[in-house]
Amino acid sequence: MPTRWDHLRVNKNKLMCFISSRALSLLISTLVILSGMAMSAHAATSGETTTQSSDENSSVMGFVTRSSTNSESVRRLNEMGVGQTFVYNGITGTILKYDSAQGKPGAMSGFELLPQSSIFSANDIGSRSHTFIRILVPTSGKSVVPTSHSQALANLEEARGNPNYKPPGNFSILANTPASLACVYNLAPQPVNQPAGCNPNLTSVNPSGGGGAIALIDPYDDPTAAVDLAFFSKYFGLPAANFTLVYAGGPAPYVSGTKPSFMGGTDVEEEALDIEWAHAMAPSAKIFLVEAQNNQLANILTAIQAAQYLVSQNGGGQISMSFGFGDFVGETTVDPVLAAAPANVVQLASAGDTGSQVNWPSASPYAISVGGTSFNRDGSGNFINETTWSDTGGGLSTQELRPTFQNITSVEAVVGTARGTPDFSMLADPDTGVVIYQGGQWIIVGGTSLSSPLLAGLLNLSDSANSSFSSQSQTIQTLYENGFKGVDTNDITTGSCGANSAMLGYDLCTGWGSINSAPYVATSVSCAPNGKVLGGAVSPNCVVNTQTPIDAGRPVRRY
Repeated sequence: MPTRWDHLRVNKNKLMCFISSRALSLLISTLVILSGMAMSAHAATSGETTTQSSDENSSVMGFVTRSSTNSESVRRLNEMGVGQTFVYNGITGTILKYDSAQGKPGAMSGFELLPQSSIFSANDIGSRSHTFIRILVPTSGKSVVPTSHSQALANLEEARGNPNYKPPGNFSILANTPASLACVYNLAPQPVNQPAGCNPNLTSVNPSGGGGAIALIDPYDDPTAAVDLAFFSKYFGLPAANFTLVYAGGPAPYVSGTKPSFMGGTDVEEEALDIEWAHAMAPSAKIFLVEAQNNQLANILTAIQAAQYLVSQNGGGQISMSFGFGDFVGETTVDPVLAAAPANVVQLASAGDTGSQVNWPSASPYAISVGGTSFNRDGSGNFINETTWSDTGGGLSTQELRPTFQNITSVEAVVGTARGTPDFSMLADPDTGVVIYQGGQWIIVGGTSLSSPLLAGLLNLSDSANSSFSSQSQTIQTLYENGFKGVDTNDITTGSCGANSAMLGYDLCTGWGSINSAPYVATSVSCAPNGKVLGGAVSPNCVVNTQTPIDAGRPVRRY
């Protein structure tokens, strides 16, 4: 099936990526473990308390996040430096950079770890996919324990009677919960007696609703996916997920494949992220985890076709693809796989985690490209604004021509004749990100691997609230028209990504910005007779505040 547009054939520069040899990785990992043993011995003799992780796959950092005081371990991590291989809670990756919270309200200091699944070789372009996930290794030495839904309710109850009440804890202020994102992105109206600011310690209304299906595509197998999702849902007060694990392969419709191999912790964090946060945004949607046999292009294409079938046959919905192959010669020859999506299926793809870098399938005209943002909060954890995440991907494709939905004068001035990415953006910065529950532990994550399932869930809520699942072309055209008119979008006008900068209107860092879902989602909230929010149980005895708590100060465009 031919594609709709002609396609450019332009040679491109190879991407520069972190590549570590097996020998060097093994050597550095060994040194890290030996260092941890030495530090444990030092702590034992000096009276410093440490708690070694019981996870046999965990390294020395397994006890850094579980220890209340372990300054020596933190100091040792500081000495390792950028570019070195590190093992954190069983996840092997490369130390990407150190992020300081200084000058960044509401952020958390830590080391960004690039897991192996996100390390991209120039030889992988057009051949093997990589994920777009970042892991934040906190340097505080404090346990990674996000605010549960029950704790947020208890905190809110205390705050009602004491306007000066400050919730306990420090880290939990910074880790977004399903309720805090529902507040920021207007997925649910908030109670009048809840303090403004979308503080994760005090927000109590989870997203609710959704319908049809959301399919998340990932290579390899996550053996604890269902168990982790169940725990995540219970902890945050979400309904149990309607979850199905599918192995892509076999004859058409490609939903009867064999179980993929397990990659030992290099891909499972991506799968946990995808299913947990898609479910968090649209709790009533069916969640399909479609596992490709591996990350080779042919097997990913098979998984896409399986996902299209599953979503279409289950009432329509969204497909989220948190991976990329780079912007490669020949990508237009595989666009027809995406173009063949049934009429009730919308496809989204992460824009990438390297500024000015473009990736397929994000660059395809048959996918919504999703970039990344960062949250600014004050010292009390209250949301201030949303800015560009400096590492979000975006730019001009060297292979795809400008699609028809970008035929808007202000967009043409930015993209010229090429397909520009991203289209829209959602939270991605790991410094102000979310947590996932994977293999029995909480992990702080970010990256545009988060942005895509978040937007997929938001669009699912929108469609289900209107009792109709739109087609890809209808959805993208409507969103672009709304972005142009400055309607229902949170324009991101500050920050930069690579060689690109955010600006008023469309840009190559955040597209049209993030989505303000308030006009699309039903304005109701569930409360108990005593005024406590229950997140799902129906009670008419609660007055809610349907005013958007964060719109003040946002730029409004007039054309």
